[in-house]
Amino acid sequence: MSSLIKKALKLESGSKQPQKDKVGKINNDQIKQIATTKLPDLNCLKVESAMSQVAGTAKSMGIDIA
Repeated sequence: MSSLIKKALKLESGSKQPQKDKVGKINNDQIKQIATTKLPDLNCLKVESAMSQVAGTAKSMGIDIA
């Protein structure tokens, strides 16, 4: 999932200190697109649940949710 996030934001890597250093912003449309792509591989049935997982991964990489 992190590779899809990096690809969507054109990043090489996430932040080494995600609480302090932010490396980008991702919007809900991008999150939904990634969640829809990954839905068959995730352990959830609804797109909203998958979006929550994508958002959590993005936050742990130092990416702000816009």
